[in-house]
Amino acid sequence: MSTVKTKAIVPPRTAPRLMDLEECPVFYPTTDEFRDPMTYIRSIHEKAVQHGIIKIVPPDDWEMPFVCDTQTFRFKTRLQRLNSIEASSRAKMSFLEQLYRYHDQGANRPSVPLINHQPLDLWLLRREVQRRGGYDTVSRNKLWGDVQRAMGYTGPSVLAAQLKGAYARIILPYEDFRARVRNDPSPNRDRRVQPPRSSGRNNRSRVFPSTAATPPSSPLTPSSSPLSEPPDDADPQISQTNGGDVKMKPPKDEGANAFSKALAQDPGPSMTFDNTPLPNPAPPAAPVRKGEMCELCLKGDRDTEMLLCDGCDEGFHMSCLDPPLNVVPKGTWFCHTCMFGNNDYGFDEGDEHSLTSFQQRDLQFRKSWFESHPPSGEDPARAPIGDSNVKVSEDDVEREFWRLVQSSHETVEVEYGADVHSTTHGSAMPSVESHPQDLYSRNPWNVNNLPILQDSMLRYIKSDISGMTVPWTYVGMLFSTFCWHNEDHYTYSLNYMHWGETKTWYGIPSEDAQKFEDAIKSEAPDLFEAQPDLLFQLVTLMNPDRLRKAGSPFPKHIMLGLIMV
Repeated sequence: MSTVKTKAIVPPRTAPRLMDLEECPVFYPTTDEFRDPMTYIRSIHEKAVQHGIIKIVPPDDWEMPFVCDTQTFRFKTRLQRLNSIEASSRAKMSFLEQLYRYHDQGANRPSVPLINHQPLDLWLLRREVQRRGGYDTVSRNKLWGDVQRAMGYTGPSVLAAQLKGAYARIILPYEDFRARVRNDPSPNRDRRVQPPRSSGRNNRSRVFPSTAATPPSSPLTPSSSPLSEPPDDADPQISQTNGGDVKMKPPKDEGANAFSKALAQDPGPSMTFDNTPLPNPAPPAAPVRKGEMCELCLKGDRDTEMLLCDGCDEGFHMSCLDPPLNVVPKGTWFCHTCMFGNNDYGFDEGDEHSLTSFQQRDLQFRKSWFESHPPSGEDPARAPIGDSNVKVSEDDVEREFWRLVQSSHETVEVEYGADVHSTTHGSAMPSVESHPQDLYSRNPWNVNNLPILQDSMLRYIKSDISGMTVPWTYVGMLFSTFCWHNEDHYTYSLNYMHWGETKTWYGIPSEDAQKFEDAIKSEAPDLFEAQPDLLFQLVTLMNPDRLRKAGSPFPKHIMLGLIMV
């Protein structure tokens, strides 16, 4: 761990930032101003709120120690597939896989036409048509020429006719079928008859597979997968934050108990009791195994007609389907629920690491990646990666990150030690309980103390809330990311970078929050339609340049050993 950077080295910058993003404001409080965090933050609020994110450089005599035992500290990681995080990329993969599944179950699978010697981008075609009101509106208003130009095609108007023909042949049947399934008052899972209570069949909690592409089998390994036809089947960054998610327990269901109590207290004006013996209850029904019963009619007869979904393994009578099938489909077959999915997406769990093992994995990945993908051009800010001959700069890393995030065919998976709970694994900052003799354990800028300061509203919350009253620690590597999100209850989030490679932050002023949401929805409407609370899931990114062009400004900064608010 002796090679890890522990000091912020910020050389003066002469070149503009990537995508011409502006720098966030930087504040340099004096020792006296720095004594009271709440008073100081209030004093800079008016300027800071215009940018959404600021950087505070502590006085030279203030240096928060890192107190975690680097030998015993261990944490679990999350696996992040970069091109599945970006909103439009994930929407594109989801659409293409659904389109492929739909046509794969038909009698004739259409071929994708070549335009200018390249396969037609069906996702882009659909998006541009949908932006103009859909197929019927575009045809009625003769807007196929506009669609052609929006897709970047120049040339004779015959291309517009080709686009219209491809849409009608490949996309329109899928859309019509999808609309019919969604408009059906009881499609698939919703249509499945609920068994009577006396049947003894337990309700099942089922998780349907995501429509995203299958993740690579091993982390940190790049792979290539064409989306037009899905397959058949750094130094670690140590940061600490008090921003995060809060999960609430559902209320207890006391309806049955309340009803029983009311019945006991008030039996009614008159009640008579019949002493006739009751018949013996029927024996409980034998459990039904998945696939033995039709999910639509709930009957287990006609075994030869039972069709199993290759996604969820549920059974369906071919005659119960809409439209009904006469013969067993060749190859794979998916029910409506699995064909269209719900676009749910989350990170899989990775390996358990120590700081040393995670640093080694990061260094190995950085070397191998940039040796096979060396940056082009000249950049005097480049520095060597360990003992490698390859040199990269922060701009190189940022540029490559957004390239991979938006790639349709190149999948890279990295690991991120996110939401490492300080009460379980120990805080990276000293606490009164763990280091009572350390003066910094009582420092007001210590994230363990901020929530309980005199002017903090959080001090009135008596229970521990992860990420708000109890800080989290984060350990990042090359390309790992924390996605777009609103802070919990729209409170401030304060983060301190202990050591490691620099970290890039992007921020949005609160007054532009609606512009940001509208911009990201316009790029991936299907994701928001299927999952309206998408931005609360912390699993979605979008290129700042594209969002800025939609009207949302993005200050950003790179920091180490500094405080971000």
